[in-house]
Amino acid sequence: MNYGELLYADSNFEEQGILDFISFDGVASVNGELDDNDWEAEIYAEDFAKYGIDIGYYLYFDGSEWGGAVEKIEHISSTGIVKLSGVTWRGLLIRKVVVPPSESTHKVYTNQMINQIMASLVSGFGGIFAVDTNAAEGLRNIGEQKYRYATVFDALTDLLTGDDEDDNGNLVDRGLRLGVTYDSSTHKVILTPEEVVNRSSEIELSGDYDMKYTATKATARYNHIIALGEGKGTDRIVRHVWLLPNGKTTTNSTLAQQTNHITGFREKAMVYDRSSCENAKELIKDARKKLKEHGAQNTIIIDFDPPDADIPLGDIVGIKDRVIGFGDTRTITRKILRVTADGAVLQYAVE
Repeated sequence: MNYGELLYADSNFEEQGILDFISFDGVASVNGELDDNDWEAEIYAEDFAKYGIDIGYYLYFDGSEWGGAVEKIEHISSTGIVKLSGVTWRGLLIRKVVVPPSESTHKVYTNQMINQIMASLVSGFGGIFAVDTNAAEGLRNIGEQKYRYATVFDALTDLLTGDDEDDNGNLVDRGLRLGVTYDSSTHKVILTPEEVVNRSSEIELSGDYDMKYTATKATARYNHIIALGEGKGTDRIVRHVWLLPNGKTTTNSTLAQQTNHITGFREKAMVYDRSSCENAKELIKDARKKLKEHGAQNTIIIDFDPPDADIPLGDIVGIKDRVIGFGDTRTITRKILRVTADGAVLQYAVE
């Protein structure tokens, strides 16, 4: 990916040209938090006056997911620098909510393809987003998908990761990720459902290749969640979800007890109160997500300089640290891009 040309467009997405910039810093994440999906660019004040950039303009590296709308302009007179900043395209998805129809508790999609549901979820953005209808992964039919005041970002994440349950009570996701790419030829941000790729056999993030990194090894804060739904007394909906050593979750108590990891003092339980939840399946789905937030924090943050391979968010890579002693496969959950006159550096975080 060429990060040499930072383009800018006016509020109507009419491209204005290439921006001469000092630095660009962006972060993209699978987490639905604005602080993990924003960007900032620095330019000299004299150049800023020349470009005529204002709030509502757009900055982007074409053919990538890096960029977004200018939402803040800051002039630092002592340095002669202007900072432009805003949320990324993913960040825009965080700031719109799926509202159920009047007199309904949920927005429900029944027997629709993934592409169709995605298109409906982003229909309120005034045409900024377009769904890649040619993606084969988007032609999968979903029996039922329900949302109640979820952000569009979380709704898309839930749609692509899914929560299907196998015969053993394990909750298995659909194995998809969200691809985000700005296409200057169409003036659209293209959203694509893509298959998660396990790259662990070809990519290992470790110190064996003189990479700079920070590795963390930790156990799960909780491995058992007791989810409480609607109802009172013995009529209240109660469901249990356990986090297994391999990172998967299960509602099968026998399977959970077979692992010494979740017995005796090793069991670490928490209560999750969702009194407004009237559906057991939805309660399990929410409990699973909550439990994974407290899972084992075995992470590695590593710099790629130069960024020869731009690994997509959601893909799986190998990680290894010989000093603190762990090796595993993990998912890319966060990326940080920094571009200066010296080149580009990509930093990855995995969980």
